[in-house]
Amino acid sequence: MRQARLAALAALAAFLAAGPLEAAIDVVINYDYDASGFFGAAYPERRALMEQAAGTVSRFLDDLDPIVPGGSNTWSARFFYEIDGSYTEVQNPVVSADTILVYVRGQDFGAGGHLGHAGPGGYYSWGSAAWNETVAYRGEAGAKLAQPTDIGRWGGSITFNSNANLPWHFGATTAGLGWNEFDFLSTAIHELVHVLGFGVPGSGLSWDTFALTGKFTGPKAQAEGSPNNPDLQLYGDLAHWKEGTLSTVAGAQAEASLDPTLTNGDRKRLTRLDFAALDDLGWDLAMAGDTDCDGDVDAVDLASLGLGWNPAGETAVWAGGDTDGDGDVDAVDLASLGLAWNPAGYAGGSPLAAPEPGTLALLAAGLVGLARARRRP
Repeated sequence: MRQARLAALAALAAFLAAGPLEAAIDVVINYDYDASGFFGAAYPERRALMEQAAGTVSRFLDDLDPIVPGGSNTWSARFFYEIDGSYTEVQNPVVSADTILVYVRGQDFGAGGHLGHAGPGGYYSWGSAAWNETVAYRGEAGAKLAQPTDIGRWGGSITFNSNANLPWHFGATTAGLGWNEFDFLSTAIHELVHVLGFGVPGSGLSWDTFALTGKFTGPKAQAEGSPNNPDLQLYGDLAHWKEGTLSTVAGAQAEASLDPTLTNGDRKRLTRLDFAALDDLGWDLAMAGDTDCDGDVDAVDLASLGLGWNPAGETAVWAGGDTDGDGDVDAVDLASLGLAWNPAGYAGGSPLAAPEPGTLALLAAGLVGLARARRRP
């Protein structure tokens, strides 16, 4: 017993010495072009929520080549497309490997306007053929197919409605979320997934391969299904699930994040259906329990979950131990990690495969009971 405790402490010490975990895909938020001041110094809570939204996609795995201009190899990133056809352009930004760059800003759409607009960014590149392919595809072979099965863009942009009369909720939790308010975190997550390529018809990206018939035909999303939208029909804009499409979060039924609306007073998270569709689009998912996305489930993942332990919380992300995506780190997450335990590394299998919620609950209850029993003298 003493040796087991020492081993656990050694694993925890190694984890702490290594510093904070990094997601396999690092979403970098850039605020430099927020001329409205929506994310200004007076509003640190807005930036914190934007970073939290970025953390919700830390489960995604990929191997994106860096974009590093030099010599005759140059490029320009283009984003924030306006109604008049103009856009913002940045010359020769450096985008690190496995990184998605997202520019964000506020703009007044009116109190009754959309909450946000987002999508992958455009680009121009000049140089060698290999360089131009790097900018366009970042090493993703599936992105070059006539019917793409992957996406390798540099990133994109999000514009949020900054109208002063729009009732945003900028709280990290749902405490104080009024019946008439729109939850900013829910909107940020939704728009960030659009940047990753969900809902961009006519773009020539992998979305077009699966979505132009009015139904989403991706095999992983089809296998996941929806109780009230079995054909996975899309909304009329071909950019969202049909209104009210249901899936689950942590075993509980929930409206999909990527349907077209957000109800006042509600907080939405990415559901299993949303994750499955992103997997179809080319964003691989780490297996349940693999919080550091390194291909195994071991003591480092357990230490991460332990440090993030917060059964009553709402702000946890994948890298902090939230294996079921509901915002807390509790006995269900611990049970899920335990079932996936594999220090030698996993191969194959479905990252969305999970036991029935009732089975997890029973296992979680057993773990809690065991912990209580061990506290007795």
